[in-house]
Amino acid sequence: MGNKITVAKPKITTYAVTGNSLKDIWAYIQKKGPKDPNDNKKVAALTETTIEVADKWDPEIRGGSCLEDGTMETYVGAKNISMKIVTSIKMPKLGKHALSKPAKKEWDRFVKKLDSHEREHIDVTEKVAKEMGEEILKLEGFGVAKDEKKSFEAGKADFIKLYLADYSGKQISKRITEASKKFDKTTKHGAKHGAALNTDIG
Repeated sequence: MGNKITVAKPKITTYAVTGNSLKDIWAYIQKKGPKDPNDNKKVAALTETTIEVADKWDPEIRGGSCLEDGTMETYVGAKNISMKIVTSIKMPKLGKHALSKPAKKEWDRFVKKLDSHEREHIDVTEKVAKEMGEEILKLEGFGVAKDEKKSFEAGKADFIKLYLADYSGKQISKRITEASKKFDKTTKHGAKHGAALNTDIG
């Protein structure tokens, strides 16, 4: 029994930012940067993650009984499941500029910290996947029929029904969004970890 989680290499895209000072560049980001769907505000970088649960899984009988009338009752769960975390990250890329050496150094530092923060969103999503996996593996469908095979198939179908009720694409997306919002609020979008641009450096 287990939940296999694979983390795919993130897809990195960039958008160009320009300016003659860090203040100019930050103003540009606030106008042209990607929009965070959680608060509809422009941000310097944006990470989007999804959890793909594989369609193939191994069912197992968790228990059952044969009633006096010959009817079979069967409890069915998942022996194992597989998940894949897919990520896209949009980062700023410095284009035409007239930054001083100290300002360029600050920009490089900021981008490095920003990249680290965005990649931490993958860790947050992986934690969600682990929690979901534990929950899914505890699910048990119930089937009842006149023979063992039909009882098993009914239990399997009930398991799938229970799974879809709480782990469809929308529910998964909602859990990732809630975890991501909490992470950004705690870190102030990475500012507490250094992902904040000091625009006073000229």
